[in-house]
Amino acid sequence: MRLLRLQLVALMVAIPATSSAQGEVLFSLTGLDYETGLNGGADPTPAVYLQTGDFYEAIGLVSTFGDRLAVWTDPSVNQYSFFLSGLQVTTRTFFAGVLSCTFDNDARIRLYSDPVAGGTPADYGVNPRNATVPSSFTDGLVILGGRVDASSLIFNQNSNQGSFEGTVTWDEGTLLDFIQPAWRSGWTLALGLDAGTTPGYDNEIQGDCGSSTTAVTPNISPRQDFSVSNPHPQPALSGARFDLWLPEQSDVRFRVFDASGRMVSQVCEGGLGPGAAVISWQAMDPEGRRLRPGVYYAEVETGRQRATRRLVICH
Repeated sequence: MRLLRLQLVALMVAIPATSSAQGEVLFSLTGLDYETGLNGGADPTPAVYLQTGDFYEAIGLVSTFGDRLAVWTDPSVNQYSFFLSGLQVTTRTFFAGVLSCTFDNDARIRLYSDPVAGGTPADYGVNPRNATVPSSFTDGLVILGGRVDASSLIFNQNSNQGSFEGTVTWDEGTLLDFIQPAWRSGWTLALGLDAGTTPGYDNEIQGDCGSSTTAVTPNISPRQDFSVSNPHPQPALSGARFDLWLPEQSDVRFRVFDASGRMVSQVCEGGLGPGAAVISWQAMDPEGRRLRPGVYYAEVETGRQRATRRLVICH
């Protein structure tokens, strides 16, 4: 059987990692922001930027995904967009040309996937909300969504630059299962703002959503002996993740068998470890075809050690 090479990522990091410089970036984005009234209506105070009671929204594209989600996304096939909404100004101060405001909790950010072929191209247009905003950014499949709390914005009108920051807790989307429950809260959405020139929009934005700590392998604990986690998610829809702990550098072989004992997938990878590693498996046979729904058995072998985990695939 021809070997099928999966994405097998060795995470050569010390545990724990607490420096924000070593933090994990879930995704990066670019776009535009603007003000609206209640329920997306017209801004009731257009002469004053972000007056108390106004709503702040941002729209745009996901420019890159971090390692955790990159294996499950394909920019050549899909366009990935985002919509940040529900941010109502609760407090506002302005001094010496610098605006500082905070927002009500329970805002939302959603990421969408829309096919490049046959989908609706994202179109900012002018003077949002309009015929294409947010509709051309939000008509795809929700792949990840979450609640945004503790958010604030600072804008210096002297330099025409500012920043936005909020805390995200993920709770929906087709990719949610690839973020373990223990790691779905505490993400920081951090955006840089530069005054823009597109009519009706306020600023050009860019930034990312990340964690101040590196989410290495939350399915297993740091340990000295060989360990393989159960597959996640279970049952698997389009693939599964296995977290490994390797006590020494090892040549790893990953094989999958169907219920009859027939091998349907195999990967060989050398020189992994010592430490944490991740196997991200896309539930395909060597010819790139999706495996049939059913019960499978995944075997991880290092030459000296072996572990088998039961896996259920359902489409």
